[in-house]
Amino acid sequence: DCKQVTVVVVQPGDILVSEFMANPAAVADSDGEWFEVTNVAAYDIDLTGFVISDNGMDSYTVQGPLVVPAGGTAVFGRNADPQVNGSVSVDEAYGSAFSLANSADEIVLTLNGVEIDRVEYDTAAGWTIDAGIANSVDPNLLMPGDPTVNDSGWCQAATMYGMGDTGTPNAPNDVNCRSTRVVINPQLAIPDAVGSTYSCGEPGAVSAVIMTSAPGQLIGDVDIGVTIPHPRPNDIELWLEYDDGSGSPVCIELSTDNGSSSSTDGLGYINVIFDDEATQVLPGFSSDTLLTGRYQPEAPLSALDGMSASATWTLWVNDDFGTGYTGTLEEYWVQILFQ
Repeated sequence: DCKQVTVVVVQPGDILVSEFMANPAAVADSDGEWFEVTNVAAYDIDLTGFVISDNGMDSYTVQGPLVVPAGGTAVFGRNADPQVNGSVSVDEAYGSAFSLANSADEIVLTLNGVEIDRVEYDTAAGWTIDAGIANSVDPNLLMPGDPTVNDSGWCQAATMYGMGDTGTPNAPNDVNCRSTRVVINPQLAIPDAVGSTYSCGEPGAVSAVIMTSAPGQLIGDVDIGVTIPHPRPNDIELWLEYDDGSGSPVCIELSTDNGSSSSTDGLGYINVIFDDEATQVLPGFSSDTLLTGRYQPEAPLSALDGMSASATWTLWVNDDFGTGYTGTLEEYWVQILFQ
């Protein structure tokens, strides 16, 4: 008899440090320090053998077994006894092998010598590390392949736990600190062969609209997400129109003529994220029947940096080739990281 064995290869960004308590107030640091990790991958991950370290001499190897389900969390701490550590449910204690300084330190996760995630905090660089308050990642930013390496998506937790400190160990983070994310599911039919689109709002293109309200906030970074099932992804053209009401809308080319133009059984754009910081580039004319994951857009979204985060975001979609096949805009979202 044959047995099927599934081998999980953990990728950088699959496990993210999502919260840490560097300076507990309810108990001593030597008992009450902890940090949380979140599995943002689509599969369970066993943390056994992961190494927790900093840039200095601290190092601890996870003993396990400690399996974190997809979307789940695990908490590591100095002390596993909730009667002593401030009422934190710690999944594995690292004792004195690792500690978190109150002003500047690092949390580095590696597996077999490969860095999976890194957080570096430093009050001299703008971080706030107050006694009794954990630092949490904005939950909007806990996404696969998006390691949180600086303070751009972090802020202070607001929920009280245990003996009076604030944080959400092994619970959903409760803050949207420096970002906003709006998702819609328009289920918008994309008709076949309406002609090529070379800008926003041209005849034949269909559109979906998102409005964001963030008074006083300026854009620091923008990501756009779409899901568009279509048998021939190369037929699809995508443009983003930004309008803050100033009278000068901005049109940005996201994707045109990418993927397969010959397949009639492709999957299209599935959970595609347009992100200037992505490592993947769009494939152009290719045999790819499925586009998925993070891609650099055709034109940079950084053109919007510094503009108002309160705006109307119109996604223009069209099918430019007559093949008898149509698609659907199932999901469209805008995520803004504030300056």
